[in-house]
Amino acid sequence: MHKVKIKSIVLFFLAVLLTLCCILPTILVPIKFILILIALGLILFYFYNTKVKSFGIFLIFSLVLVGVFGSLHGLLNNGAGALVVMRVMVIYPILFFFFSLAYSYEDNDKLYSLLIFISLILGIFLILFNYLNIYYPSNFLVVFLNNQYQDEAVVDDGLDYFKFTIPTVSSTIFFLPYSIGVLISSKKYRLIALFSLITLVISGLLTGRRALFVTTIIGLIFTLFISSKNYRF
Repeated sequence: MHKVKIKSIVLFFLAVLLTLCCILPTILVPIKFILILIALGLILFYFYNTKVKSFGIFLIFSLVLVGVFGSLHGLLNNGAGALVVMRVMVIYPILFFFFSLAYSYEDNDKLYSLLIFISLILGIFLILFNYLNIYYPSNFLVVFLNNQYQDEAVVDDGLDYFKFTIPTVSSTIFFLPYSIGVLISSKKYRLIALFSLITLVISGLLTGRRALFVTTIIGLIFTLFISSKNYRF
């Protein structure tokens, strides 16, 4: 099979993986694991001779080394999250390194469009989850997510309060500022960015998390600085 076609297949699997990780984090692990194995297998078989800059190798090696020493330090001191940190700081950088072998500068536009579509799906998903929980609690999606997330997925519409939480909310921290950046800098995706921004803002307000507001505001300021065409250093 032609290498270009293989690359398209790999990027498709990675796009599905990224979407699932952003919309449904921490669950559907077997499906995500299969996607990783397929993408990784194709990359190792077809892109093993891809030239990599020495700085990239040094950077990945440094990140992994820091992660290993940090995790070992945590284990020696009975740190509860030492193994979790090892997964993020050791395994993820290695995977990202191999995934990058199938990625090139020409793929930036594809990633750009994928992220804005994920942001739109994310906002719609969070609002839909709230709506179905309140008005159709026996809906398949609500039952499935409640079974998967247990106490981590809650929508409680009380008389004088409203409580909403689900692990997916954490993705808003990145995608809300990203939507604003696209809204400012892109004419092609401006309408999609506007809709995603509206849905994400509504979702963020429903959560009522102070930490989310703080990180989002900081992200918004940073995004405005780097995205505005009128801004100059």
